[in-house]
Amino acid sequence: MIHAQLTQALKAVGADIEGAECHGMLCGMLASGMPFTSSSWLTHAAGREDLSPFGPEGSGHVVWDVLKATRTAFSDGACELRLVLPPESAGIGERAGGLVFWSRGFLSGFGLAGPLSFAELDEEARVFLEDLTRIARLDTRIEAAEENEQILTELEEFLRLGALMVFEQTSTGSAGLSDPAADAAEPTLH
Repeated sequence: MIHAQLTQALKAVGADIEGAECHGMLCGMLASGMPFTSSSWLTHAAGREDLSPFGPEGSGHVVWDVLKATRTAFSDGACELRLVLPPESAGIGERAGGLVFWSRGFLSGFGLAGPLSFAELDEEARVFLEDLTRIARLDTRIEAAEENEQILTELEEFLRLGALMVFEQTSTGSAGLSDPAADAAEPTLH
């Protein structure tokens, strides 16, 4: 449901990405270890400078709900990150597409957020980012089969844990996660 709501909110402002890619981008930016602002995320995700359609933080808009839940998941250390993907009731191709789009978004967000060197990550994190590159290019035309359902479930868990791992390696505790009020001060969001 959150995926559809986020996708609808993005389409309403003319964005050309959907919910999974937007959430992947958010996760990539947060996991980069660079200072984060919601306006930079939304400007890139929506492809526009005017962010007034999203309203101020705390307004109950799905964008803010996703941001708050994702920040909390990264900062609390309890591995509670939930990827914003098409629901299990969606077709297998749509769900596989969600994983592809989420991966593309993560790579985009990670690359946008700053000049963190790929070489500064340990080998496991570098392999994760390389795997994301491969996942982002997958063909999503797959058959509905129990085996493929299991693969999608395992792939989702791989993405979730990999994003948290990268965040742990890059986080200095100052990635903007502990001060949600900082975004409220950004004039473009009011």
